[in-house]
Amino acid sequence: MLMKQVLKKFKMRHIIFLFLFLYTINLNAQKAYLIKVDDRNKAIELTNTAITCIKEKKQAKAISFLLESISIDSTYRASYINLYQAALLDKQSFDQVLTFLNTREKDIS
Repeated sequence: MLMKQVLKKFKMRHIIFLFLFLYTINLNAQKAYLIKVDDRNKAIELTNTAITCIKEKKQAKAISFLLESISIDSTYRASYINLYQAALLDKQSFDQVLTFLNTREKDIS
């Protein structure tokens, strides 16, 4: 009874997205990534620089910093979140970001 109410509330695409998200978390939780402290610090520094660029309305520059940050440390989530924000603000770079992320996904798999 409760499940039917929940299903009515959410559209099928939301349920599929949730399932895929949970499945991805499960797959990623099984992998171990060893990141050097220097690499993590460099990724944090690049992300902070990108945040400053976003605030100054320099999204293209911010995106390049964030892509470099992800290349150095692909486990630092703040880089992905800010990359998403910058890409939404700079529609011209959106395709570049998607291409980069698709390439990274293939490299990790």
